[in-house]
Amino acid sequence: MRYLLEKAGNYVLAYIYENIQKGVDAKGNPFAYSKRPFYRPYNQALYKKMGGASGYGKLFTITQSKGGRLGFIIMGYDAFKQAVYPGSYGSFLTVTGKLLRSMKVTSVNDSRAVIGFTGTRNQLIATYLNETGAGRGRKLWQFLGIRPEQFVDLNKQLSPEANEYYKGLLGEIVRRLDTTR
Repeated sequence: MRYLLEKAGNYVLAYIYENIQKGVDAKGNPFAYSKRPFYRPYNQALYKKMGGASGYGKLFTITQSKGGRLGFIIMGYDAFKQAVYPGSYGSFLTVTGKLLRSMKVTSVNDSRAVIGFTGTRNQLIATYLNETGAGRGRKLWQFLGIRPEQFVDLNKQLSPEANEYYKGLLGEIVRRLDTTR
């Protein structure tokens, strides 16, 4: 049974990656970047990536806290990602790729397979995206899970092996019952 559950876990991982590549969550809803303004502490390198003076007023404004610290008000993550990470704009959850590379079948026993993340930081990011939500609006990016049609396909893929496994178990039970008579 462990072998079947490990195989199922790997299929589910493949389905999750497929969903992310298509830009949809576990329910089939499309991912979308926020267009709401957000705050980010000032950083000179980030200022340059956002176009410097040419980005001011279009992509961001600079603000100062009461304590004198500089920060950006960025005009939405959608515009921010287009400007700062143009190569990964259409690819969701893949700015660095660390989170998805750390996603694995972390444990398997006779009753379940667990998909998790290696590294505490990646575990926290996954929890943040899937359970608590991103940003002030707490928007969920529920990428863990599979769509109903993928579940049907998973059953179709694993049914022949599962049937053989259970036939073997039933055969063993029948053999034991025959020897006890």
